[in-house]
Amino acid sequence: MRRVGPCASRLAVFASVLLVVLASEAQAVILCDAPDDHLTAGRAEFQGVGYLSTCGGTTGVLVSPMHVLTARHAVDDIAGATFALPDAGGMRHFTIAAKHEHPDADVDLVILELTECADFGGYGLYTGRDEVGQSGIVVGFGVSGVGRPQPDEYPGGAGRFGYNMIEASSAAYLKMRFDCLPEEQEAVIGRGDSGGPTFLSVDGELLVAGIHKAVSDFNADGIAPEYGDVAFDVRVSDYADWIYQTVPEPGSVVLVALGGLAVLLRRYAPRR
Repeated sequence: MRRVGPCASRLAVFASVLLVVLASEAQAVILCDAPDDHLTAGRAEFQGVGYLSTCGGTTGVLVSPMHVLTARHAVDDIAGATFALPDAGGMRHFTIAAKHEHPDADVDLVILELTECADFGGYGLYTGRDEVGQSGIVVGFGVSGVGRPQPDEYPGGAGRFGYNMIEASSAAYLKMRFDCLPEEQEAVIGRGDSGGPTFLSVDGELLVAGIHKAVSDFNADGIAPEYGDVAFDVRVSDYADWIYQTVPEPGSVVLVALGGLAVLLRRYAPRR
């Protein structure tokens, strides 16, 4: 696994049972137990996951201090949109300067470039091929609920997290079923979570393994997500090379004015 360095300037056709999470309906974290016990605010490990105001509200994750990885379908129009991260004063908002879409229009990934650096170096990417059987950490800013969305009680805009085992993978996706295992704090994505990350923990470090895309309506009752439904993430390991090519590499030398003096600073970060 490698880490993207610091600061510098398909959609597939699924079977009819699959509910593709569109921008205005982008999926939040639905849980088996009390959603408010899973808030990300104040938790250092999730400080690089933020709220995107585009398309009614969705989620993104920093892969460098100036670059947000999210789902293409959730950010069709970024005009006037902001990316917000929780801080001590509430939320710190960042202006979006540019959008870099994956060259294959069927790949549901986009990188947003911010106008200024966040106070977080960005998460690394999980590039292994052994995701199946591992416990993923699902994070998002959408609506929540116990078993199904309850937007009146648990509205979007608050970061929440939970856990779910990655049951299967394909060339482009990771799959997680919502079995309702409260003792495991199990979770699945809901409305407002599109573009958010599923992390895998490697030696105590959180790495982005998936980007939330869609959830199936398993029993075809028109309600999703609920118990038995399956969530799909874009498999990051398949597209890591494009992400590394899009986000500037570390190691460049930058001239910085500091106290009237020109100081050379070398930026670098480990790659995994």
